[in-house]
Amino acid sequence: MTRRPTILDSLAAIALLAALVAVVVFAVVMPVRDSINGFDRTFAEDMRMIERLSAGSSSIDKYREAISVLEAQIAEDDRYIKADSDALAFAALQQLVQAVIADNGGTMRSIQNVEVDPKGHERPVSVRVIASATYPVLIELLAELESNRPYLFVDGLSIKAPATGRAVTDWAPLSVQFEVVAFLSPVVQ
Repeated sequence: MTRRPTILDSLAAIALLAALVAVVVFAVVMPVRDSINGFDRTFAEDMRMIERLSAGSSSIDKYREAISVLEAQIAEDDRYIKADSDALAFAALQQLVQAVIADNGGTMRSIQNVEVDPKGHERPVSVRVIASATYPVLIELLAELESNRPYLFVDGLSIKAPATGRAVTDWAPLSVQFEVVAFLSPVVQ
């Protein structure tokens, strides 16, 4: 005898079929859909990044152009000692200081390089000077050192009068010691 399917059997079969479809949907279709959506998001982010980078390449060219203009301005700037190396900068500074002292009537006794630690992009060079000059000559040479270009900075000034029996009205040579600091052109990076 064959039994005829009842309504309950039909409903159970439909429920089992629905459960099977749900398992397939949740196990296969949903992960594939999530993967596709993730790919779409990643693709959209990549496209936005490409657009930003391509827009930024023109900005990079503008920055490079501005840097080259700045380098040209610095190369022409007379506020700095111009030299290809620190040794040449020391030599240029020594010649400059010696010329100022000689031009103003002072006598150079000694000049030596002083190592100075750079701070940031500053590239200082310094010399220690021992000279002799009368008071009026000393005033003139210090004024000339600090008022011309390249910019020079006098520091650590020490003045000693000679122990002679000259009258107060005579301008006796004074022993003078000081450091002169100048800066090399900054490097644009």
